[in-house]
Amino acid sequence: MELQTSPNQPKLIPATKTIRRKRGPSLNRRTGQQGKVFQQGHTKQWNPTTPAYGRYWVDTSECRKRRTVVLGICATRTLARRKLREHIDREGINSNLEFAATTTPAMTFREQAARWIAAMPTRRRRPVKPATIFGWQHALNRWILVNIGDKLLSRYFQRCVA
Repeated sequence: MELQTSPNQPKLIPATKTIRRKRGPSLNRRTGQQGKVFQQGHTKQWNPTTPAYGRYWVDTSECRKRRTVVLGICATRTLARRKLREHIDREGINSNLEFAATTTPAMTFREQAARWIAAMPTRRRRPVKPATIFGWQHALNRWILVNIGDKLLSRYFQRCVA
């Protein structure tokens, strides 16, 4: 059976494709921002006479880095968590403005391409020949860099140098 339409019925217009922006890092999806408290050598029981430490993650433009701070002597694990939470608030680690400022990508595709081309002839395994590099550089200059050279790379594609 074939679907029939009459000539005086309006034609259906295809739906326009909506471009959804790829979501970047989100503050409420991060883990570890409450931090974790611990004591050296004491894994199960909390000892009120030994110093407590706190660990948390800091987002930078390159990658996430783990920080450890000394909280001092805390009578209970709850007091140590409270001290760590106050330290994180004081440093502004969970601030939306601080998060947006530190995670913005800073490298363009053009800069990354230049680094990549410079590393190809000196790599250890099978260095690329000069004629091949010339061809790649020509393709980059002619087509790719013209279109996407000044676009910023996402922080997920940058290497973390710790």
